[in-house]
Amino acid sequence: MRREDPKKSKTGNKLKQDQVQRWKKGDPLTEDDHKMLDLLIRYYEKHGYSPSQKDMPNSAALKRRFGIWKNVLTVAGLPILNDPDCMRRRQDAIEWGKRVGNPK
Repeated sequence: MRREDPKKSKTGNKLKQDQVQRWKKGDPLTEDDHKMLDLLIRYYEKHGYSPSQKDMPNSAALKRRFGIWKNVLTVAGLPILNDPDCMRRRQDAIEWGKRVGNPK
């Protein structure tokens, strides 16, 4: 049985140092994954709704690792953006910010 080198892509080329292996459902989360996802969770705890990509400074790294933004939120255990409750909370926060002079 031939073993595949984890540092090689399926085409046999070596992965570049800065390339991140894409997470797949069922894969365990690494310590680095937990650190990246912690920012999302803290945002949710502070604001009461899931962050969008533009709310997160590390969104590009999260998308490289987990794929689409829906996957990122799901892995973090947060509601997806089109969840009705999440949408209502986000809109309430935006309206409140406008009333107190802090437009989003």
